[in-house]
Amino acid sequence: MPTPPASRPESAVPAWLRGLPRAPEYRPTESEFADPIAFLSRVERQAAEYGICKVIPPYQRPSRRHVFARLNRSLLSSDAPNHNPNPAASDPSNPTSSSSSSSPLPPTPAAVFTTRHQELGTPRRGCPPPQVLKQVWQSGERYTLEQFEAKSRAFSKTHLSGLRDPAPLEVESLFWKASADRPIYIEYANDVPGSGFAPSAQTHPHRKRKREGVSNSMDEGEKSVGWRLSSSPWNLQAIARAPGSLTRFMPDDVPGVTSPMVYIGMLFSWFAWHIEDHELHSLNFLHTGAPKTWYAVPGDRAAELEEVIRVHGYGGNPDRLASLAVLGEKTTLMSPEVIVSAGLPCCRLV
Repeated sequence: MPTPPASRPESAVPAWLRGLPRAPEYRPTESEFADPIAFLSRVERQAAEYGICKVIPPYQRPSRRHVFARLNRSLLSSDAPNHNPNPAASDPSNPTSSSSSSSPLPPTPAAVFTTRHQELGTPRRGCPPPQVLKQVWQSGERYTLEQFEAKSRAFSKTHLSGLRDPAPLEVESLFWKASADRPIYIEYANDVPGSGFAPSAQTHPHRKRKREGVSNSMDEGEKSVGWRLSSSPWNLQAIARAPGSLTRFMPDDVPGVTSPMVYIGMLFSWFAWHIEDHELHSLNFLHTGAPKTWYAVPGDRAAELEEVIRVHGYGGNPDRLASLAVLGEKTTLMSPEVIVSAGLPCCRLV
């Protein structure tokens, strides 16, 4: 039986959160989607008023199976020694695990990645809110995609208060409630070199483009769905070198600027308030999984945002350069409620 609406925490969503405006959302046609730089230039003035926007491709989304295959292949190629040749045999939670050496064929190698441990919540009683400086330990655990997915599901079951298919506002409310409660610890794999997009001819222009395909195990429909997006100019492995993009003049590869990184998160994973590298635009693509919520302030209000964080988050530290250095460490988590109360515009995007 579904939970009666009156008992769901959505009714307890704080007013400040419910009142945040939604960032603009665009659904370009195939012809509009054909030139990403031209499209973004057309919408930039409107989107700049929010600091962020959402663009929904005019293609069907590839399946989880397709995305995992691409991610696994990319992670293996990005870090060849960093893989588990037999994840099933090393996973005691997998009922098909076996120590027998009579298996006829070894399983497909599975890439592993390393997470970071994050803190959410107030580490000690009596700390005045907002507690903005959070611990982010650089080294966590190593997982395959399937192992981390299983751990994430178990974590969500524990922390979603029994909700099924919660609305984003409900999840956000639980997140900000947890940020003011006793600490919980989360794992987040961020800044992992790799991509869920297939390499395209634009990625390696000296190579001849191969025919559509992911692997022999995928049917033709699945191949075409995934390849259509990967072969478009929005492929994050290629867009930095696209005509009209200034980053195409950069002679060297800079991970996260001219080549993409993968972020693999779980419920309550968070990324700190920050300004993009060199104040460039940032493109992010949600390949698979649950919705992800962003908060943004217009770029032309960046200096004011830094001042709000200095005063309300860092105790009014008079050393502005020191405050900027702390902000640059990307461990600053501040509720949008503080930002809005200080008179700055702030929006949300799902």
